Amino acid sequence: MHRIGQRALQIAVVLIGLNLDIEQLIASSVEYSALVSACVVMTLVVGLALGSLIYDNRKYNFLVSSGTAICGGTVVASLSTTIGA
Repeated sequence: MHRIGQRALQIAVVLIGLNLDIEQLIASSVEYSALVSACVVMTLVVGLALGSLIYDNRKYNFLVSSGTAICGGTVVASLSTTIGA
């Protein structure tokens, strides 16, 4: 059942991406790409640093930090099996 839920989540993320208008995507990418990239990197770095101070398991620290930095629960669910967490 876990595999079915994970696959459904991955398909849902792809379908959400297909719903985007290419012109809107390009316009917003040019305008916000630097800010979004900086926020993602900063959140990832801070999350990894705090995770190493609080809990000494690199897999889980990476999982939670990347999930928080990118888009939350969707990434955590997708990456958990990839990194074996």
